[in-house]
Amino acid sequence: LAALENDRENRVPCDIVFDGIELPNSGIRQKGGIGSVSSLAAKPGFSLKFDQFDEDQDLYGLEKLLLNNGIQDRTLLHEHIGYELARQLGIPAQRTAHALVRLNGHAYGIFVVAEAVDDDFLRRWFGEGQDTGNLYEGPCCADFVYDVPHMELKDEEDGRLRDDLEALAATVRDASDADFPAEVEARLDVRNFILGYAFDAAVRHWDGYAYNVNNHYIYHRPADDRFVFMPHGMDQILQDVGFNPFE
Repeated sequence: LAALENDRENRVPCDIVFDGIELPNSGIRQKGGIGSVSSLAAKPGFSLKFDQFDEDQDLYGLEKLLLNNGIQDRTLLHEHIGYELARQLGIPAQRTAHALVRLNGHAYGIFVVAEAVDDDFLRRWFGEGQDTGNLYEGPCCADFVYDVPHMELKDEEDGRLRDDLEALAATVRDASDADFPAEVEARLDVRNFILGYAFDAAVRHWDGYAYNVNNHYIYHRPADDRFVFMPHGMDQILQDVGFNPFE
């Protein structure tokens, strides 16, 4: 419990029971960004990894699940609605559900259960063999165009390089006005980007990439060698009635 409270990077062993299904010796750690971070004494968010210590263990084909505490969303519905709308538009987005969470018998209440953006997610969206590209998570609040090192590259410790995102950033910065459309289109799924920007405006996702350079993933899709933007952290959508998407 001390490690679970104080180490937010490494998972500790735990036994998980999901609707009667036992998943012994799984891994758990606390999660949460600036606005949703908590503690075990309050209502923490959790990241569960079923194959952390047993590589053959999964839950209905999933190796990982996120338990979001929803402390910035009293309805516990914003992520559920936002990701569903994104998926209907064809924007890659996590599946969500709800669950009652207990830890060592203590009931923490209702959580938003979210699919992890990992290899399972990438294969489901882009097809078999399409999970090998670089996946970047964008934390607050720097644009990759001017600060590629700020982006969190998944599995960078395994030798992955940022050359691909450096090349996209250089194209956005340096391409001439005449060459810009074609050069950017060659490296970025522009339709996906514009659709995602309009989506952020429509659901008032003020804390995403479009308006706060936060809460987003960028994936280098192997099929066409282009980057795809994906939304993240949508617990504060549909709240600001005074939100002006043109400011």
